[in-house]
Amino acid sequence: TDSKGEFEITGLATGDYVFSFSKPGYKGFTTRKLEVLSGETVKLRSVIELAKESDPYAIIRGAVLYGVGFTLPNAVVTIERIEGGKKFKETTVSQDGGEFAFRLKADKATYRITAVASGFITGSQEITIESDEVRNIALTQQPVKQ
Repeated sequence: TDSKGEFEITGLATGDYVFSFSKPGYKGFTTRKLEVLSGETVKLRSVIELAKESDPYAIIRGAVLYGVGFTLPNAVVTIERIEGGKKFKETTVSQDGGEFAFRLKADKATYRITAVASGFITGSQEITIESDEVRNIALTQQPVKQ
């Protein structure tokens, strides 16, 4: 394409064509089948905009539990980077099924995930992310002894 994103392909024989557009760092786009007649001009019906690819990421997801298989909603779950890059800390709350998730840069780093819930002993787990991956964990809480 030129500086305005316009292009011209000449010398095509009559036939049906599918055109693909790509650029590094962007998602590709492919047209549906277009009929081209020799000597005729075909204009695309709409502007083609390539969407920027997102940066790679990792996900740490899991659930806060207590006892044998009981979910623990409303626990405050915090993740913090403890090794491998600048400081990072984020907090969320476990959902009805005790589940939580964090989306992180796909950099190699070690994180500590901590769950705090009223009436339960604070629990934590450390996990190392190598790149763009999904890791699943379970944080099992023990009730505070009375």
